[in-house]
Amino acid sequence: MNNHNIETILKELAILNGERLNMISRAAATGTIYFGESRRYALHLQIPFRFVHNYEIILANFDIFEPTAEMEESPDFDWEAHNNMGWDSPGNNRYDEIAKTMLDKEDFIVSSAEVNKLCDLKIFFTNGCVLETFSNASTDDLEFWRFFERSNKEKNHLVIIRSGIEVLED
Repeated sequence: MNNHNIETILKELAILNGERLNMISRAAATGTIYFGESRRYALHLQIPFRFVHNYEIILANFDIFEPTAEMEESPDFDWEAHNNMGWDSPGNNRYDEIAKTMLDKEDFIVSSAEVNKLCDLKIFFTNGCVLETFSNASTDDLEFWRFFERSNKEKNHLVIIRSGIEVLED
């Protein structure tokens, strides 16, 4: 990805500065992160990602495949059933468990964003937390992440692939 693409991406993401992270969800194994009033902006993550605070991972995409703490402590817990798509049921994994309460503990207000030439994204929050992504594919046609304004049907989605930006209409 060239510097022009990075500048374009940062210009698009600058709209998030000062916006509140107000929902963390998922669609299967795709992370969905919402910002702003009425979840105005959406970030869909199809690559590894994590929320880090004080050098501690507080939520990561792999948590989607892990059972909740209560399930894991149960003597009747069945790993095989969980691994055979039990994780995909809403609330049936550690990711859903943490995401449900994480935003209740403190405010997550965007202070800035960074993107590097490998399409890795970092979003910094005023509480010291950082959302980090890690691009992990060598093919050009795989979507890494996308950013869009949910209520603006006139504006295209900003879709990031290995080679840079792919603009897709909604």
